[in-house]
Amino acid sequence: MLDLMLSDLSGGLWHYRRDPRITLPLDRARKVSPDGLPYLAPEAVLLFKAGSAARPPRGKDEQDYQRVQPTLTAPARAWLRGALTLTRPDHPWLTGLE
Repeated sequence: MLDLMLSDLSGGLWHYRRDPRITLPLDRARKVSPDGLPYLAPEAVLLFKAGSAARPPRGKDEQDYQRVQPTLTAPARAWLRGALTLTRPDHPWLTGLE
């Protein structure tokens, strides 16, 4: 399966389309697999999967969080915690990102 996400990449930053306050430097946002395939950093993907005030995370998004969260680096965990604090200060994932 291929999921394409169109994003603003201006000023050397990846911009979260749901909230312009949230950005990530492109060198952290863009990853490349060993096969040379580009992909979005896991912490940015999890931010999308966190849902919105109108839509909580779906079951598959919660499963993805549970699988990926333990593998996040300290900077990735801190970035996701900060982004969720801005957008969803009541989000249940925040406790697991401390």
